Amino acid sequence: MKLRAILDALRSLAPEHYAADWDKPGLHVGDPDQPVRRILLCIDLTPVVLEEAISRRSDLIVAYHPPIFDPLKSLTTTDPKGSLILRLAQRGLAVYSPHTALDAAPGGLNDFLAKLCGRGEVVPIKPWVQSPNQPETFQVVTYIPLDRDGSQKTADRLRTALAQSGAGVIGRYTHCSFGAQGQATFLGRTGSRPRRGQPGRLERVAELRMEMVCPPDRLKDVLQTLRHHHPYEEPAFYVFAVERGPSLQTACNPDDPAQAPGASMAAGQGRVIHLDKPITFAILAQRIRRGLKVTRLHLASPTGSSRGGPKIARVGLCAGAGGSLIDSARRQHAIDAFVTGEMRHHDLLAASASGVHVLLAGHTEMERPYLPTYKRRILHALRQLTGSPPPVDISRKDRPPGQWR
Repeated sequence: MKLRAILDALRSLAPEHYAADWDKPGLHVGDPDQPVRRILLCIDLTPVVLEEAISRRSDLIVAYHPPIFDPLKSLTTTDPKGSLILRLAQRGLAVYSPHTALDAAPGGLNDFLAKLCGRGEVVPIKPWVQSPNQPETFQVVTYIPLDRDGSQKTADRLRTALAQSGAGVIGRYTHCSFGAQGQATFLGRTGSRPRRGQPGRLERVAELRMEMVCPPDRLKDVLQTLRHHHPYEEPAFYVFAVERGPSLQTACNPDDPAQAPGASMAAGQGRVIHLDKPITFAILAQRIRRGLKVTRLHLASPTGSSRGGPKIARVGLCAGAGGSLIDSARRQHAIDAFVTGEMRHHDLLAASASGVHVLLAGHTEMERPYLPTYKRRILHALRQLTGSPPPVDISRKDRPPGQWR
C-alpha cells in the first residue's frame, strides 16, 4: 500500500485536529507516495526500536510519542536525536505519530483506560471544540470536461486520485462525490494551450461539476493532487468551509473493535467515567493494576480518608502526564479519584488537599497496553481500503525508560 492511504486510515482513527495545541502529531519522516509493506507500532522510537524496524524490514513506524518535538537545528551523527532522524531518512523509513489526537479520539487511549475502571457513562474532561478559524471539513468543487464520447473516464480518474489524497471520506465510505453536468465556456488568450479548441476562439464544453468533502489536514495534498491530475491547463476549483452537525462529529463506529458500548461518544482531552456502581479506592487500584499488567502503583488519598467503603463514583483520568486536567475534572464533574501516569509533587499535594484520591501508574506504563487494541483498529481501518493490508507488528524492544523496584 502507498503510505498516503495508510495515513488516511490512521487519521480516520485519530484526526490530527483533535490533538492538544502544543502537540506535534502527523508524519514526521517519509514520502506519502512511498510503498509500505510492513508497519511497526511503538510508544517511544529509540535506537533499539529503529534497529528492530530495520531487522523486521518495516517501512513505517507508528510511534505514539512524536520523535520530533522541539525544533532540530541540524541532522548530524553527533546529536542523538539528529542521528536517529538521519538514519530513518537514509533507510527510507517513514514515521508517523498520533499522540494526543489518539488520546482524544473516541475509542482512543483514554477510552481504553476508562474501560479498566468499570462500567459507566464516559465523557471527555475537555471536549474538543471546533475552532472558529478551523472548519471541521471543507467542500472542494471543480469542473472536469466530459470525454469526447460523452463518458466520464477522465472524471473517474480524477476522483480516484483525489480520494487517494484524502478527499471524499464520509464515515465508513470513501470516494464519495456529487456530480452535475452543465456547459462551460472559455476563451484562451495568446500563449494558452487549451485541451479543447483553439486560443482566441470562444469554446463551449460539456463539463461535470464534481464536489468532494475534505478534512482540514488533507486539504493541501488534495489541492496539489487536483492541480496535478486535472486535464485543464488552468483548472477552476473552489474551496468552501463546511460546518457539520455534532451527530456526525461524535458518532461512534459500531464496527470499530475499540468503540464498544460505554466508550465516549465525543472527542476531547481526558475522560470522566460515572461508574454504574461505586467502588472503593482499593478496588479501583486493583482494576488498574490488572488492566495495565503493572506490579506497582503510587496511591495518594486525602488526609484522614479511608480506602474502605463505596466512595468512588466518578473517576477522572488521562494518559501520560494528566495533572493539568485534574482541576477541570474536579470542578466540572466532582470527581472522587483521578488516574494518570505521573504528576508533579505539589500538584499531588493539592489534589489530596481538595479531597481527590490519586492513582499514578507510570507515564508509558499507561500507554503501552493500548498497542494491541490500536493494532486491531489499524488493521480494521486498512481492510476498508484493501482486502489485504500490510502486516502490523508491535515492537518487542520498546520499553519504559526505567523500572520501579
